[in-house]
Amino acid sequence: MKFAPGNMPDLTEDQIHRAVVARLRVSAKPGVLPWHTPNDAKRSWGNISRLKAMGMVAGVPDLMIVHNGEIFGREIKARKGRVTPAQTEFQERLIAAGGYAMTGYGEDECLSFLSNWGLLR
Repeated sequence: MKFAPGNMPDLTEDQIHRAVVARLRVSAKPGVLPWHTPNDAKRSWGNISRLKAMGMVAGVPDLMIVHNGEIFGREIKARKGRVTPAQTEFQERLIAAGGYAMTGYGEDECLSFLSNWGLLR
């Protein structure tokens, strides 16, 4: 199936996330350290309590990256996605602590931050 420019189907958050990670694997500057913290997995209440006691925090961005002593948090959303209050709070706390945090909507916006933050070769 072919799509006219500007008429591409919306990608899911998972598809966008994978595209961002794939770009990092191919084009990241040396020393760029990205990771994903899977906070969205289904867990029992007992396991949630244990993980919170170990430091798990709600709202951690989909992709965290460290480079040159700086930390970046990128929340990845499909074009019509919504940020939760916990995600907003975490981003505000990260910025207050001296890091960088943003939410990106759609593939182009989510990929553009890589170059905007100087993470690509």
